[in-house]
Amino acid sequence: MKKISNLMGTNVFDISQSKQIGSIFSFTLNKTKTKINSLLLADEETDVTYSLPTTKVFSFSSVLMIKNFTTLSVVADTTPDTIMNAKVVSISGETFGNVDEIEFDDKFNITKIHTPKLSFMPQKIVNYASHILIINTQDRVYPLSYFKPSHKAIELSSESKVRALSNIQTPKEITAK
Repeated sequence: MKKISNLMGTNVFDISQSKQIGSIFSFTLNKTKTKINSLLLADEETDVTYSLPTTKVFSFSSVLMIKNFTTLSVVADTTPDTIMNAKVVSISGETFGNVDEIEFDDKFNITKIHTPKLSFMPQKIVNYASHILIINTQDRVYPLSYFKPSHKAIELSSESKVRALSNIQTPKEITAK
């Protein structure tokens, strides 16, 4: 298994041009947080940030090799919101610290997520937002839809609010009737 901490800072080389492209500084995940979708790398010479789909990685050991430069796309120089350092909380209310390591296989499928107190499979993730990772540590499977509101909130238009406010009566008016 490979670790995300070992991947950060890894140099990326273009085989066709025999050239170093840059080094990896971040990554993106798929929606279910079970696979690394792409790697973000910085080219120090040109100050450009590239996105490399993991499907285009030719090999990875002490350095990462790609067939050619055309597999990269230029992206805005921003760090994506990953689950690294996210606070981990179970649906039963336990906290396990923050994500400090992610393990993945040769196809960049996430095999294990680690915190100081717990290691778990990505299939245990119920939801992730606002840098909080909610996991299920129970035997029963709870899909995210189980936690969604069953009723839609009533949205009042500004016209409805005005009409409702114009009909407000004071306590004196109510008792006088």
